[in-house]
Amino acid sequence: LVSILTLVYQANHPPVYAVAYDPATQMFRKFGESADDQRVPGLLMLRIEGGLTFANAANVQEKMQALAIATQPPPQVVVLELSAVPDIEYTALLMLIEGERKQRERGVSLWLAGLNPGVARAIARSSLGATLGPGRTFFNLKMARDTFLGSSPSPARVAGVESPEE
Repeated sequence: LVSILTLVYQANHPPVYAVAYDPATQMFRKFGESADDQRVPGLLMLRIEGGLTFANAANVQEKMQALAIATQPPPQVVVLELSAVPDIEYTALLMLIEGERKQRERGVSLWLAGLNPGVARAIARSSLGATLGPGRTFFNLKMARDTFLGSSPSPARVAGVESPEE
């Protein structure tokens, strides 16, 4: 019984966390795990782990909002890294569409990265696919980060990269 309740809880509360870049390993990981982690001001990268369903969409949305509010300076772009999302249910997709619209009205651009084939198909068939187009969907976080930085970042932008200690 405890195992079943644990599974239900985990399905309804998937992990959502900010991601940072570690230049030493050239990997992205949970922000704050190392003093070497780097975040780019104006860019918030979030990773979601687990399927997105009607049952957990509100929890995921609350976690994303809390992370965006806590980010200083406020993000201009929020990238959702979805490689650990095996599927997205219709109600969760509708909430993502509405969330993108609200962010756009606030001047924040939503980008997606690392989509699994099933999730990519669902998004492409929805109005979100047309809204994002190929310019806001990326194969991985590195491509999204490089695009935000302008692929050949100027020294001023590189100097603006912050570590967890700042």
